[in-house]
Amino acid sequence: MEQIVRAVQGGKQTLVVCNTVARAQQVWQTLSERISPQTPRFLLHGRFCGRDRAEKEQEILAAAGVSQRERRPLLVVATQVVEVSLNLDLDILFTDPAPLEALLQRFGRVNRLGKREPARVCVFTQIQDSFRRVYAPIQQVERTLKILQPRANQVMDESALPGWLDEVYADPDLMEHWRAEYEAQARDFRAHFLAKLLPFQSDPAIEREFNRLFDGVEVLPEAFYDEYLALKDGESYLEADRLLVSISRGQYAMLAGKNLLTPGDKSLPPVVKTRYDPLLGMTFDKQPVEDDFA
Repeated sequence: MEQIVRAVQGGKQTLVVCNTVARAQQVWQTLSERISPQTPRFLLHGRFCGRDRAEKEQEILAAAGVSQRERRPLLVVATQVVEVSLNLDLDILFTDPAPLEALLQRFGRVNRLGKREPARVCVFTQIQDSFRRVYAPIQQVERTLKILQPRANQVMDESALPGWLDEVYADPDLMEHWRAEYEAQARDFRAHFLAKLLPFQSDPAIEREFNRLFDGVEVLPEAFYDEYLALKDGESYLEADRLLVSISRGQYAMLAGKNLLTPGDKSLPPVVKTRYDPLLGMTFDKQPVEDDFA
């Protein structure tokens, strides 16, 4: 935290990437209390509704994108959502450990055009228990750290990166894990789809299995309930859908089990009774709900 604060106070456009939403929310709150109120700060993750997330992405791009008009100190705290689509060009990165290919995407948001001196990218080395739910098997992250640590304080050579990736994926235990996972997925596909798929005959079981392939479930924060209904009544269906938030199926089940969720129907998505903050996104406060990533 001290290093991050010093970087911002030293005039750098600073990116902090966390592996889980709750961790990003906590880091953003802590850092916001320690940097100047005049310093722009942004939080981005997947637990904002679509409308708020789109607005935040545009604000971040205006302040820290490759086409920014003025380089001024700022802070961006994000999850893995920053790895794709956002064409950012910041000065320094602090990041949780992750598989090498994910880290390379995060590195690419710093000194993106290569027009400045090489920038520092700081990778934390402590693997927290919550990371094991995000990146499994965790050996991917352990191998990545083992490869990066001897190369600390060196300028990265882009031509060497394929060799680094080969070192990660050459681990026999990882290869066996991926082979077993591939074979299990292939068996499931044959059993649940190919063996049951018949022309012109729908099967609810196939639909359920297909939906199981996607971990996200879109829900409506209770705070948006009245606005959602008003938009629907006005036939502004796209705007109404921009109020939805994606959560994992595990979180959905936990919320339902604690009576914090009302199941949806054809006219209304599931409604969750958790706090939604425009600055933080959906929060679970002290409720014992599993943290998620993205």
